[in-house]
Amino acid sequence: MVKLTAELIEQAAQYTNAVRDRELDLRGYKIPVIENLGATLDQFDAIDFSDNEIRKLDGFPLLRRLKTLLMNNNRICILRNPVTNKKHYRLYVIYKVPQVRVLDFQKVKLKERQEAEKMFKGKRGAQLAKDIARRSKTFNPGAGLPTDKKKAGPSPGDVEAIKTAIANASTLAEVERLKGLLQAGQIPGRERKPVGTVLSSYGWYILLACVAICLVVQKISQSLRMRPSGQHGAAGAAVEPDVVVRRQEALLASRLRMQEELNAQAERYKEKQRQLEEQKRMQKIEMWESMQKGKSYKGNLKLSQQEAEPGASTSSAVPRSKPNKKPLRGGGSDDSGERGEAEAGEAPFEEALQRGIENPEQHRLRVTPGERDQGNSSWK
Repeated sequence: MVKLTAELIEQAAQYTNAVRDRELDLRGYKIPVIENLGATLDQFDAIDFSDNEIRKLDGFPLLRRLKTLLMNNNRICILRNPVTNKKHYRLYVIYKVPQVRVLDFQKVKLKERQEAEKMFKGKRGAQLAKDIARRSKTFNPGAGLPTDKKKAGPSPGDVEAIKTAIANASTLAEVERLKGLLQAGQIPGRERKPVGTVLSSYGWYILLACVAICLVVQKISQSLRMRPSGQHGAAGAAVEPDVVVRRQEALLASRLRMQEELNAQAERYKEKQRQLEEQKRMQKIEMWESMQKGKSYKGNLKLSQQEAEPGASTSSAVPRSKPNKKPLRGGGSDDSGERGEAEAGEAPFEEALQRGIENPEQHRLRVTPGERDQGNSSWK
């Protein structure tokens, strides 16, 4: 960074620009602060400060001839400048500088450009622009400072308080303290106590006062909450008998409906159980009759399964048919084997039926091959 000195101003380029203004070229020196512009001797109409590191527009002496400043590509921000508090500040800047793209780190939108053009267009817009551009009271470099009004002296009460404090002072330290207060512009007896002193002196009283205020606020809020609830309770009590009767009737009706549904389900279940028991009893009777006639229970079982309706659940009562067994050894013809098998299995089946066993296949006697041969020979 380069400091803006009188030597730099003398060495910088000076020329007449396209609009016939005398211009001083200070572009691209990375100047951080504007200073020492009195070295220009007010000989320029325009100064070019482009491509520098300037952050604030200050340090200008009284330059009556200067009318143009070129400040593009710097770090100038006017967010905290008092001018930003003026009415229509942003729209006025956009209207005066149509080329600006970003203002106060916010992108300039097309809507804002249209609004600015509409606001400052015509006679009323020109008058508004003049009112905004009207200068306020500013300080001119080199001019004298405005004279301040003389401060009024202490009031008679303050004078009396000072005299009383001096008369009551008994030690040198007290006199020095009063002297310091008077030099600081404070009146003895009316000086401001620091917060720490006030808290150390009256802290417990302040705490108790805060607790009392909290309790009072809590009680008031509770009473306010209870008032509308009491009114609502009284209104509800007036309507309560009718509501209770309706609720009881609705509960009774719902209980009756549920009881009827449960009774219907129980009746259906009992009917199904009776049907199943009847089917089992009929099957047992048929098996018993077929065995009395000397028929095999397997043939009967196949016929009953074929005649049964589809979907009937008789698997628990009727035994499953086993595959055809091989004929006994030395049993002769097929008829003799079937008769021997029927005679061998007739007794255990009768005993199973007498005991009420549903699946007599499980209690069938096991016959050894020797016993089978004996049975076949005796049958022959």
